[in-house]
Amino acid sequence: MARENQKSGRKFKPKPRRATPAERRARKEAEEARLQSGANAAAAAQAARLGKLEDFVYRDSILDVGKMFLDPFVRFLDRLECCLCEDL
Repeated sequence: MARENQKSGRKFKPKPRRATPAERRARKEAEEARLQSGANAAAAAQAARLGKLEDFVYRDSILDVGKMFLDPFVRFLDRLECCLCEDL
């Protein structure tokens, strides 16, 4: 008798519950949202790195342009100072 009960117990084992279409859709949307937020975070981090790089390059280019304009002026002032010193 015990053996028959075991067989009948196996025979009527409940199947696992399948997800409903709404649950599948919700899971898919949540996964897409998670991937999108990860992509947005990666894009923001990359933009921040590029922004720092652009600031660095821009600052250096301004310094180079400043040197380009200031060097002749500084040389002119040096020559002017030398000329004034010779007159004294």
